[in-house]
Amino acid sequence: MAVTVPTALPARIVLRRGVAYAIDIALAYGAFVGIQTALTPLRSRLGPLWMTSGPPFEGYIFLTISLPIWCYFTLCEGSRWQATVGKRLLGLQVVTVAGQRVGWGRALLRTAVKLLPWDIAHLTVALPTPLFIDPETGALDWTRGDFRLGFLLAYAVLALTLVAVVRTPRRQALHDLAAGTVVVPVRDRDERAEVAG
Repeated sequence: MAVTVPTALPARIVLRRGVAYAIDIALAYGAFVGIQTALTPLRSRLGPLWMTSGPPFEGYIFLTISLPIWCYFTLCEGSRWQATVGKRLLGLQVVTVAGQRVGWGRALLRTAVKLLPWDIAHLTVALPTPLFIDPETGALDWTRGDFRLGFLLAYAVLALTLVAVVRTPRRQALHDLAAGTVVVPVRDRDERAEVAG
């Protein structure tokens, strides 16, 4: 069923999107803690030195952090829900600019661009050698941080995303613009609220 997509959305939808994203990040953090806890025996068997090499460390980050988050956003927004748990709780859904269901390809593209700052930061931490990891012992050492340009790139992409949400009439972030999507209120829910109110 197609949704009528307005040519402009109110600024208050930005707050709803932000709260929905915070809920999704809280869920992601819970999953992260669960995954890392479950993998503790494996990491113990490998010993600490495997984390001193950038590519294996980045592979671990990708498989245990990035991939699960990519799957969450892509599967939720490409599903019949057309929304993550956070968006559903806030009465929002993702549709194409024509008001159609997003589909898997657009959901994947939207996720790739949305999580680009995260993935740039992960690559920056892990490559060429892991930041904050002592190469001799594999121990975490917060004093071993040097400046890496990738962090500026990640923040620049994030800043552009926030500017796009505030400045575009439909409150579209970079990932919405790239995928041809827009986040809109769920029509039936909002209509029921208007009738009840």
